[in-house]
Amino acid sequence: MRDVTKTYEAYQLHCPVCDETWRCVYLVISRRLGDTELVDYLRDNLPIGLPWRDERCGTCGATAQVVAPRTEPVRR
Repeated sequence: MRDVTKTYEAYQLHCPVCDETWRCVYLVISRRLGDTELVDYLRDNLPIGLPWRDERCGTCGATAQVVAPRTEPVRR
């Protein structure tokens, strides 16, 4: 059986260069195929890798860091 779950997650990000802090919201689609779970992250309806990877600061363009390993559910 194939189970699909859609949720939203928000990650607080921080720029180590200019000290900017912001939040990004991602759509998370989880699929269970037997014993295997597949997870896709989407931002602006486009698939991305892991949410905390390759995010860029909108001010200076530096690579962002996740502020502590915290994730919070988001209602939409």
